[in-house]
Parts: sequence; C-alpha cells; structure tokens
Amino acid sequence: MAGGILPAMLGKILPYTVVFLLLLGLSDVALYGWLAVPLRGSLWLMALGAVLFVLASQMIGALAFVLSRDMGRAASLIAIITAPAFGFMGLGFPREAMSTLAQAWGAAIPGTWYVQLRIDQSLRATPLDISAMSVLWLAVIAGVLATLILAQLSRLARQEVAS
Repeated sequence: MAGGILPAMLGKILPYTVVFLLLLGLSDVALYGWLAVPLRGSLWLMALGAVLFVLASQMIGALAFVLSRDMGRAASLIAIITAPAFGFMGLGFPREAMSTLAQAWGAAIPGTWYVQLRIDQSLRATPLDISAMSVLWLAVIAGVLATLILAQLSRLARQEVAS
C-alpha cells in the first residue's frame, strides 16, 4: 500500500464518523428544536459525548478487524462482545443490581456511557461534574482501544518487514 494501513483505515472510518455525527446532530435538532422537547442539561457535553461514542464504537470494530484480519470473523467477534452488553447497559434493569461481571461487561461498552450521558443531560438535569464521568469513560475506552489498534498495527508491520 502506498500510504500504509493506518491512513487506509482512517480513510475508511472518517466518512462514517461524519455520517454518524450528522445523524446524531440532526436527531438532536429534531428533538430539541422542531419537537421542542426541553433539554435539561448541556448540549455541548452531549455533543462531546457523541463524538467520543462514535469514535469508541468504531475503535471496537477496527480492533476486531486488525486482530482477526478477516471481516467475517471481526463481525462475529463484535457480536459476541456486544450482544450481552446491551442487556447490561442498565436500561431495563438497574446496573447496580447486576452481578459484578454484568456491570464490568456493560462498563466496557461505549453505549452504556453514552446512554447514561443522554439520560442524565436530557431528562435528569444532572450536574455537569457528575455527567463528565460518562464522557471521561468514553474517552478512556476510545483511548485504550486506539492504543491497542496502534500496537497491533505496529506488530503487523514488524512481522511484514521480517518476512
């Protein structure tokens, strides 16, 4: 490849990032603008959370792909990881009442923190310092996943040079 695998991955991910963020933004315009649903928190904090949520979610897919190097296996791996987590996000059952494993599994998925942030900022008028923890966790998840992706890409590059 002329530019390398990292620029190629970024070229694949960036358009989807823009589309996902546009959809989230248009949803908020419709909800809080056209439908005049009251917003009880910070739109800026929710926007930052949306960016981190999209990036963290994309990093899950990117990591699965660079580990398996096969799209089918990557999709299966993602399904195995995320399917149970949807039950562990705390929407239908309080997370505090779940087992430690369920709480940890849910905490590792960006959707848990994004949903928490959205509920806190749109419905509950939660203070910013409390809601900032959800944004922090989204940043941590995205950062850890990005670090793991870069480490795997570096390992693959070293293997390719050695071959």
